[in-house]
Amino acid sequence: MKIITDDMLRGACSEQRALFRKTWPKGAAVTKANAIKAAKLGLAPAWVAERFLCKTLYDEYQAKRQTLYDEHQAKRKTLDDEYQAKRKPLDDEYLAKRKPLDDEYRAKRKPLYDEYQAKRKPLDDEYQAKREPLDDEYRAKRQTLYDEDWAKCWQILLPILKKEAR
Repeated sequence: MKIITDDMLRGACSEQRALFRKTWPKGAAVTKANAIKAAKLGLAPAWVAERFLCKTLYDEYQAKRQTLYDEHQAKRKTLDDEYQAKRKPLDDEYLAKRKPLDDEYRAKRKPLYDEYQAKRKPLDDEYQAKREPLDDEYRAKRQTLYDEDWAKCWQILLPILKKEAR
């Protein structure tokens, strides 16, 4: 059975190597259970595939992963478009409220800088308060999308790793 050791992880970021060492101090056998554990830990399946598969199996992984990547990009575009559509009215309202202050500032510039900042702060705070839940929702949806697709990458990679282990 093929074993992945910390020494084989040269080139990985220090955080991923530390996580690997903590989880598998003596190395990890290429098994479905370890692949699932690696996915839950957040280790990168593409990185593992690139370094531990022969070219033929890596190409097979990439071909299967490409479809998943294309689907991910389509979902991500839909999510991004929805986010931008929800955010646009907030941005427009904010900029409309801010425009008179910006115009006044440009006209008087230096002597009014402190006054401008004082007037702008409540608008900025209001905008940020309205935008924050939108950003949080977007990041949560995007993270869920990444997590689901990452798990699918591992499902594609595991059978290929098992072929390599033979």
